[in-house]
Amino acid sequence: MIAENFEIIIGHHSIYQSIKNNQRQCGKLFGTMDGWSKFQSSYPEISKVAKERGLTFTPSSHESFQQQIEKLFSQFDFQYTRPPGEILYLAPKRPPVQFSDLVAANPQLIIALDQITDIHNAAAIARTCAFYNSSSIILSRKGGFKLTPGCYRTASGALEFVDIYSVDSLVRALTILKKKSYRIIGFSENSDTKTDIKSEIEKHRNEKAPLCLVFGNEEKGISHAILRILDEVWPLQGDSTEIKSLNVSVATAIVLDRFLGKF
Repeated sequence: MIAENFEIIIGHHSIYQSIKNNQRQCGKLFGTMDGWSKFQSSYPEISKVAKERGLTFTPSSHESFQQQIEKLFSQFDFQYTRPPGEILYLAPKRPPVQFSDLVAANPQLIIALDQITDIHNAAAIARTCAFYNSSSIILSRKGGFKLTPGCYRTASGALEFVDIYSVDSLVRALTILKKKSYRIIGFSENSDTKTDIKSEIEKHRNEKAPLCLVFGNEEKGISHAILRILDEVWPLQGDSTEIKSLNVSVATAIVLDRFLGKF
């Protein structure tokens, strides 16, 4: 099936980064002549990049383009959304990544997402990770977000620079990381920790010990199964007496800046 081997990419910058990504084989570009002209206007070098990658483009009429895209979305079982700018890229999937390879690579910092379902939050988190050059995200194969066209559009190209490791059990994956000397820290407004968080962050920035940061579901937070295996749970503390929590993508950005940001 086409959905097993390809992904639908929409949004000018996402399409541009996907075409440039040498980890992907050459895909197929759909669009109108007007859409292609606007795309070229935004990225003048795209013609050269497309030629180097062996990508050709045959423009369609507005009516034909809509029919093609409606059929394509149906094949992927996606709800039809009109692609912005009348252009869409059907991209071969990147080579799959394995959790065992991540463990062997032993990166300094890993992000774990516990049942994050909203594609806009997921895309924003991926963009933050790419911005801070923290390219490893793990999540459960069941109960997590899907890489839909909307997710790619919102990430604005960042998903080309982030590796997403889908695992059968997030609990098991975090347990393996603990055995590899990773410190597993979750974030929740319900934390009552006495830890001097500022000092711990400074210590990590200096020592660069392996760390896995866990963020939970938009409504329910980190699940009880995950909470039981965390080394610590830290809060993000603000000044308001009324607003106790942040959107998960905002929280992730703040945390990554504290650990990786340059002052």
